[in-house]
Amino acid sequence: MVVEMLKGRTIEEAKLIKDRDIADALELPPIKMHCSVLAEGAIKKAIVHWEEKKAHRLHNGGPE
Repeated sequence: MVVEMLKGRTIEEAKLIKDRDIADALELPPIKMHCSVLAEGAIKKAIVHWEEKKAHRLHNGGPE
């Protein structure tokens, strides 16, 4: 579901996805909210990793 939510979005738009958005899309019961929290964390970590790699490529004169 998270991948589907990310498709077609920019990085900036992806940063705006919150755990509540994921929980709502999955219709999670309150007891399963930790799943959406983990998913939001994974999105944020993946974005940070991507931005670090992009910055490193630019620093080394590579393509954007």
